[in-house]
Amino acid sequence: MLTIVSKEALLPIEQFRLYAVITRFPQGLATTLTKIQAGVYETQWGNHTIRILVLSEFPETPNNVFWQLYSANSRKIYTAKLNYQHKLNKVGSIINRLFEFYKMEGVVMTYTVDDYVKDHLNVLSPEEIFQKFSTEERLMGLSVEELENYLNKVKEH
Repeated sequence: MLTIVSKEALLPIEQFRLYAVITRFPQGLATTLTKIQAGVYETQWGNHTIRILVLSEFPETPNNVFWQLYSANSRKIYTAKLNYQHKLNKVGSIINRLFEFYKMEGVVMTYTVDDYVKDHLNVLSPEEIFQKFSTEERLMGLSVEELENYLNKVKEH
């Protein structure tokens, strides 16, 4: 059944707010954010104010237990699982699926490419990388024209 509502019956736009819910602090936006409280920031986007909720920064309080389930922090997720009281069967089944997904032992969370590089790769300079290959290996795949152009540039300097 379609119900038609007049414009006058709608809530005023001032009663609406834009939110972004994320697990980690958005480093790329750091200079544009204003901290409201722990885990809560605001930024401007055009004429709109967006409130950003950074779940991993939320304090571990009883009223934040639900948010901790999505915090990308295995300790907080585990603590939330122990403390969260299922209030609705429908929500409870969703949460149970989330726990099943996490498998609660050894929660593996996604992290950024920068995190991966810092944790797993020894970043080498181009010079260090080139030293690992022979001259022939370094030139492999270059056309004769590309080689000649490079040699001409070197001769000019």
